[in-house]
Parts: sequence; structure tokens; C-alpha cells
Amino acid sequence: GEQAIIATQMAYYGLINDQENLELATIEWQMELTDGGAPGNTLANEVSQQLSKLGPDAVELIGQYGNDIIPLLLKHKEVAVDIIGAYGDKGIALLTRYGNNAVDLITTYGTPAVDLMMNYGDDAIEVLSNNNLSPSEISYLSKLPGKASELSQDVQLKIGVDYKNSPMRMEYEGKVSDLAKQLNQMIQNNNGIITEADARVLSEARRNLGIEYKNMTPGPLRDYIYELNTIRYGDPLGPDWKYLMRKYDGNYLEIAEATAHPNKDINKFLSDFSDWLGLKDTEYLLEAELRVLRGE
Repeated sequence: GEQAIIATQMAYYGLINDQENLELATIEWQMELTDGGAPGNTLANEVSQQLSKLGPDAVELIGQYGNDIIPLLLKHKEVAVDIIGAYGDKGIALLTRYGNNAVDLITTYGTPAVDLMMNYGDDAIEVLSNNNLSPSEISYLSKLPGKASELSQDVQLKIGVDYKNSPMRMEYEGKVSDLAKQLNQMIQNNNGIITEADARVLSEARRNLGIEYKNMTPGPLRDYIYELNTIRYGDPLGPDWKYLMRKYDGNYLEIAEATAHPNKDINKFLSDFSDWLGLKDTEYLLEAELRVLRGE
């Protein structure tokens, strides 16, 4: 009826932030309610003209989904026609809730982004906004479990739990063992004496190995290691020279020996990784899945 037309006009002017015409439409609405007078057709004609520019598909969609989608069509135009036409009620829900964010992301990534946003809502908006995703990556993320608890288990499964026997860890421990050989050679060459310079060389070599292999570690596990190291050593990369000097009371031989031996039980050290993942929110876990997929 007439009131529905005026309501649509009011919604339209509200969306385009036309306060002057919004006030006029509001007055017309109030007059319609109080004295039953028939409102003018100027605003209705303007709305009709805007909708007609969207073509017959827009008219068909209005017939299918009702007048409630008119404000979405007026605001988002052809993109709204495409999204609602392709995804129906899901598309309407996305446009209603996320507005321009949904439009921008779907314009960038195409309709595959709709599934991701429908599955993960605000978290998907953040992931899509903060990453340059390929269509295959969006499809991959869209098919993941919908709950954070299931996502965390999926990330853990892909990374694994036997860290010590992973090829990368075995290679790392082999290179640390080479430092032990270097230490033995230093001891032989210096009549059993390890100087500060010797200890510093080995300490720096071990730290550099740590940096190299941490950068090769799957991103979520690397985050956890950084957090553990910060708590334990005050440094995300592990013990620095000052820490080693404090712990071993300036004994250069003990410092050198410590740097030349890997952690004996890395699996125990990382045993709470699964629990740590379980505390993460969906946005982090989607990012974690992406990093594991990319090998980052």
C-alpha cells in the first residue's frame, strides 16, 4: 500500500544519507498515518527509476523475495542483483549484515567468498580482508570444519605430534651435533680451555640455526614456540648470551656445551601445543590453516 511505498522511500534516503528528503518522507509518512491522505508519487517514481536501471533481474528478485530487498538493491545495485540472484537468502543475509564489506570482498574475490563468509562470518571478513587469497585457497578454507574446536584439531593433525622424528627436526639436531664436534676441536686446540670468544661463536651459531629452522617450522607451531621461549627465556628465539651467562655463572665451557646439544625431549617441550591451539579463536585458526597450506 501507500505506507509501504513511503517506508521504502524512507529506507532509500536513509541509505544514501539524504537527510533532507528523508525528513520530507518522514513527514509524509506521519501525515499518511494521521489523516489517511494519499502521499505524492515523486519519491516512489524516483525509487522505480533506480530499480529499473538494474534491469528485469531486479524486478524478478523483488517478486521472489519481496520488498524487503529493495533497500539492498538501491544501495548495492548490480552487485546486489548478482549476489542475491546467485545465493538467494544467504546473499540477502550477507548484504544485510555486512553491507559494503561483503560487497567489496565479493567484488575482489567473486562469489566463492560468499561460502566462506556464510561459514565463518566476521572471522572470514577479517581473513579475506587481511590476505591476498587465491580462488583455490578460498575454496579450501570454505570446506574446513565450522567450529573452532574442530579447526584446532585439524591444524594439529596436519602439523603432527611427533616433532622429534620429523625430517626437519632430525636435520636440525644433526647440525647442532656438528657444533659439538666444533667444540671438541676447540678444546683440543686450546689445551682444554674454552674462551669467551669460543663460547660466543658457538652460541651465535646455535642461535642462527634456531632462527633458520624456526622459519621453516609451520606458522602456528612457530607462534607457540615463540611464546614458550619468551616465557622461559625472555626471548622468542631462545636463550641469548646474557641469559646463558646468568645461568652458567660465566662458565664459558658450560655455555659452549649447552649450545652444542639439542633439547633432549622436544616432544615433551611442545606437548601442550594442542591445548594452546584449542584456546585460539576462529580467525586465528583460519589464518593458521592458510599458513599451513602455504607452508608459511
